[in-house]
Parts: sequence; C-alpha cells; structure tokens
Amino acid sequence: MSRCAKVTANWQKVAVTLAASREAKGMPRINVAQVDTSTSAWLRKRFGVQSVPVVLLFKGGVMYSFHGGGFSVDRLVSFAERDYERSNRMLVPPEPHVATPHDQTFLITIGTVACGAAVLWVVDQGLARWYRYQTKMSKAAKKEASKAAAKPAAAQEGAKSDGTR
Repeated sequence: MSRCAKVTANWQKVAVTLAASREAKGMPRINVAQVDTSTSAWLRKRFGVQSVPVVLLFKGGVMYSFHGGGFSVDRLVSFAERDYERSNRMLVPPEPHVATPHDQTFLITIGTVACGAAVLWVVDQGLARWYRYQTKMSKAAKKEASKAAAKPAAAQEGAKSDGTR
C-alpha cells in the first residue's frame, strides 16, 4: 500500500477523532481536507509541494508542515492538536491573482491608450522635423533672394563706377 493510500485510509478517521476530541474539550473544531495535487497544479505550486503525501496545518495565517513519525491516526491527531508547534512553519503564501474581466478591460484600455500615445509621439516627431526643414528652407530661400537682390545692385553700382571713369 502506498503512502498516499495509507493517508487516505486514515483521513476520515482523523477527521472523526479530531471532531470528537475537540468537542469534548469545548475547543473550536479543526477542518480536515484532502486535495489531489495531480489535478491542482496551482495548489502544488502555491504551497511548494514537491512530493506526496504532504500534511499541512493552517492556523492564524501560518502553515505548519507535518514530518516523520508515520501517518497513523494517533500521530496525525497529535500533530493537529499540539505537535504542530514544533514543526516547520511559514506564512501561508498568498493566493495567485487571476485576472477578472474588469482587470482585462483595464489592461486593454491602458494598452490602447499607450498605443495612441506612441502614435501621437511619432506624428509629433515627424511634424517637428517637417517644421525644422521648412524653417531651414525658408531661411535658405530668403538668403538666396537677398544675394540675388544684392548682385544686380552691385552690378549697377559697378556699371556706374565704370561709366564715370
């Protein structure tokens, strides 16, 4: 019989024993659950399950890990009631975030706005280049026009000075 099968066979007995023991002492109940990690990959990842069976106790946001001593009903009940305090512990990992339709709409909207901003930036850069080119060409045309206007005037003055000699 595999280790998983042994734990599965004892699991219902552990639940009944814990319920009766806690009720007799007037203490809050302990929920007992079993999860098939082969069909719940995200649970395996969230809780760092690398091999099975794994027995975890959750109390007050802390996760306690059962190690060694076999999977007998008595050993599992002892762990759940008091031995968990001496075991490895860590904070319960947060639940992974799953995008809701609202989140998806928000992300699509942000993506669309970002694309629009990128297009506007490209257009702005193109217009800035075109404006600089037009300004440069306008200055060059004015300079050329002033040179052309200065040549006939200089030629007329030169002709006047040549004719007075």
